[in-house]
Amino acid sequence: MPEDFIDYGDRPLIVSAQLNDKAQSFFNQKRQEFFPPERNYLDAHLTLFHKLPEDKKAAICNDLKMLTNKTEVMKAEVNDIMFMGFGSAFVIECSPLQELRAALVAEWCALLTPQDKQRFKPHATFQNKVPAVQAKQVFAAQNDKFTPFSCKILGLSLWHYDNGPWEHIEDFMFQG
Repeated sequence: MPEDFIDYGDRPLIVSAQLNDKAQSFFNQKRQEFFPPERNYLDAHLTLFHKLPEDKKAAICNDLKMLTNKTEVMKAEVNDIMFMGFGSAFVIECSPLQELRAALVAEWCALLTPQDKQRFKPHATFQNKVPAVQAKQVFAAQNDKFTPFSCKILGLSLWHYDNGPWEHIEDFMFQG
């Protein structure tokens, strides 16, 4: 086994941002409308980390508690829709979220997959894994009628990945 091999376990951990109710409802409605029904078993989400080792859950929870206890609720801007080839997502801009994630990347660097080491582009996907023609049509229609809006990021959530569905573990609300 390579020296840097990490066993993520059968149920790796996911960290997502928790959005205010109005924004979450909007993203959920768009996902319900455009995501393939057979693949739509999750609410809309803004993922910060896609795969963390389940055996590090206690340390990860501790890090999240410490960080969120001193972090204030964040204002974010939903300013654009990005086309992803086989779907689309709402672009979410929030400098404090970028900074928070960068702090966690520094802390968890040895635990991260290549995907989680990439540049962070916060977004909420509302369509994915559809034929390119359909994706282009939906993107064009949604982009034409899109109006930018603000939302709030209230905290972070930790999940187990269960080979598709996610199982909620704990919320870490911003307390600062």
